[in-house]
Amino acid sequence: MRSITEANGGKRPPSAADLPLRREAATNRLLVEIAQFAAFPHLVWAIWCFKQAEDFPIDASEHDFYEDGFDRMALYYKRKSDMLRYLKRE
Repeated sequence: MRSITEANGGKRPPSAADLPLRREAATNRLLVEIAQFAAFPHLVWAIWCFKQAEDFPIDASEHDFYEDGFDRMALYYKRKSDMLRYLKRE
């Protein structure tokens, strides 16, 4: 069994020691980056739900993919303005 270091091309895995000294600033940059893309997973899941609803038309009492899809679209549109605001800042 190879060690993690060997599997990583001789480099040790990232650790807390690798964090920058200005952790608060680094954390804020990471949160901004996350906010830029937070809407996309909802859009992808909405598309998947609508596709599932078409491919597997089952009784809505079992699972209503359309309802899930519309819920995800609502979440996408709720986050879309935040995403666009962050993208315009860059």
